[in-house]
Amino acid sequence: KTVFSRTLKGDPGWNGKLAGPDLKAEIAALKQGDGAIFCFGGATLAQSLIAADVIDEYFFMITPNLQGSGKRLFAPRFNPLLLTLERSKQLDTGAVILHYRRNRAS
Repeated sequence: KTVFSRTLKGDPGWNGKLAGPDLKAEIAALKQGDGAIFCFGGATLAQSLIAADVIDEYFFMITPNLQGSGKRLFAPRFNPLLLTLERSKQLDTGAVILHYRRNRAS
């Protein structure tokens, strides 16, 4: 477990480690393992990862309720990305999970 935080200092405990300040270097080091990294976090972390262009696949879960508030995932002045749909799955709840792969062919 690697923790990315701007506020946490020291040992995060529970068999984890605190990531260094260089996001691209930290992700490159993590990919040296089996190459698969799953990131769970909020819009701020996602925006940082998108800006560093280190995401290869995106999983979006669309739920059948609209909130209309909160931090935007794609901030203003976002550079468009080309994605290829790998698969989609509809859940019994009415939610849909979309799996996209980053298209780096351009």
